[in-house]
Amino acid sequence: MPLAIRMVHLLLASLLKQFKLKLPVDAERNRVDMTEKFGVTLTKAVSFYGIALSI
Repeated sequence: MPLAIRMVHLLLASLLKQFKLKLPVDAERNRVDMTEKFGVTLTKAVSFYGIALSI
């Protein structure tokens, strides 16, 4: 199990390395909103997302 957990992180990192990540147009203009929403867990008030472009 510990080896499998390490391999998942390695696989995800190597997959993400193959893409160029870009912010959506509205996020580039207005900057990323880092405000937080309090509750049982701390989450972002506005969800963050990016666009993956193949190289």
